[in-house]
Amino acid sequence: MDHTGDDNPDWLDFPAAPLDTAAKLKATRARLAASQADFAALLQVLSATLHNWAQRRRKPDA
Repeated sequence: MDHTGDDNPDWLDFPAAPLDTAAKLKATRARLAASQADFAALLQVLSATLHNWAQRRRKPDA
């Protein structure tokens, strides 16, 4: 489909980008309606570690 000059393209024509780790963590935490502290406890990591992952400063090792 030609989208030249189209202000409202059909986004189904475009492949979705995969979510990065931070986006996956944020989406999962939102789905669980968990606070950052509760989610960190669930993952058995420090709140500071989870914060660094969410801010894309660091990535989980595994």
